[in-house]
Amino acid sequence: MYQWRNSGSVIHWFNSLPKKQHLTFLMFDIVDFYPSISEKLLQESLEFAKQYTDITSEDIRVIMHARRSILFSDNNVWCKKNNPNMFDVTMGSYDGPEVCELLGLFVLNKLRAKFSNDNIGL
Repeated sequence: MYQWRNSGSVIHWFNSLPKKQHLTFLMFDIVDFYPSISEKLLQESLEFAKQYTDITSEDIRVIMHARRSILFSDNNVWCKKNNPNMFDVTMGSYDGPEVCELLGLFVLNKLRAKFSNDNIGL
């Protein structure tokens, strides 16, 4: 399982693969990744991460509380539709990329279980 941070790392990984003619390359494109992160998905990802590191209930409370967001524009309050808890992983938030990396690892783990191959990355 790989989680790359830039295109150069992916290219280096791909170039080092032996017998490419026997491999298949699949690309998953997640549309609207940030907006599609639900409260339930983040909670499942945190439970997954607990298998590998210590995450306290206080850590989870802080992480989930930091997801509450409201946007103010022209003296108007904006929040996501059908979202009574104001949950959102906002692009540009201080920890938004870390939340996405955690979700990425969770998704990679699910893919590895399905495809049982170590040549899976995000």
